[in-house]
Amino acid sequence: MTERMTYIDEVCAALLDDTERKYVTARTHLEQVTATCNIPKEEHVDQIEAARKEYLRASKEYLAIAFKTKFLGVDLE
Repeated sequence: MTERMTYIDEVCAALLDDTERKYVTARTHLEQVTATCNIPKEEHVDQIEAARKEYLRASKEYLAIAFKTKFLGVDLE
């Protein structure tokens, strides 16, 4: 089985890096949108909600990759 998983460490690292980047970008965007909208107007509320949904999606994706990596026993540190 080990021979067939030659690139598993590399693939896990690439996926984790990608999802981490997406997570940080979504978090930063949510912080920026929230900070610029002191008194939410209807369009700001929509922007905040969209940013919050993207942040949650990115969080779930990052967590899924982290758990899968841990389950496979890949040590990326």
